[in-house]
Amino acid sequence: MILARVSASQISSQAATKGVVAALGAGVLWGTMYIPYRKAYLSGMNPLSFVTFFTVGELGMMTILASRYVGGLGMLWRQVVAVQSVQFWL
Repeated sequence: MILARVSASQISSQAATKGVVAALGAGVLWGTMYIPYRKAYLSGMNPLSFVTFFTVGELGMMTILASRYVGGLGMLWRQVVAVQSVQFWL
């Protein structure tokens, strides 16, 4: 939402509000990655670069959160090894 508001400062406030509402609606309907992907596409960023950057960032953040939640990287690794047989069952 902040990104949409900042980039909307170059047009009228009525058009900006409609655009922000439309972007938030699209994010709700098509997932949270839609809005940043659309913004990157409009700014000229290579889609493959964006997906790579987004994926690496998301995996890094989830690793940090999981390690903090279970008590460190060592404990996280032990839990991953313990459930290895069912880890990718889907």
